[in-house]
Amino acid sequence: MFPYKRNNKPSILVRIQQLVEKHDKKTALIRARGYLQQYYHNQDILDSIADLEYKNGNLVKAGRYWYFSKEDNPIIRKAIYRFEKRYGFSKSLILKQLIFHHFKSPANFNISTKIGLYQMIKSVEDEEGEIPSYCKTYYEHFKAALNKK
Repeated sequence: MFPYKRNNKPSILVRIQQLVEKHDKKTALIRARGYLQQYYHNQDILDSIADLEYKNGNLVKAGRYWYFSKEDNPIIRKAIYRFEKRYGFSKSLILKQLIFHHFKSPANFNISTKIGLYQMIKSVEDEEGEIPSYCKTYYEHFKAALNKK
């Protein structure tokens, strides 16, 4: 068993890899999703779960998890395309899925995710004339955080 150290991201990634090695794909995915409760903001973990979703045949969910990934390859682009297509390429619906996926405090998101979500919120505001109520708190947080940079 691997020792647990608080905020030790490689340790969590190793644990996810252990799940993949010890269980069938579906069981590994279900158990790995449990890490999202604590590490919902960690893109490395999101990438690992996206990979498991992909291997389980769910391109839409994989695309949601990969949406702000720094990795880029044809599989990731295809998954993101399928995710966007599922929601009719509607920025508002896509944003809603991303916000509800990242349902906890936006304070822990990395800067590229903050910028990406902030830009999406602004884009939706431009199209709809207002910021959707479900993301006003996120918008204010991102605006304040990005103004500090």
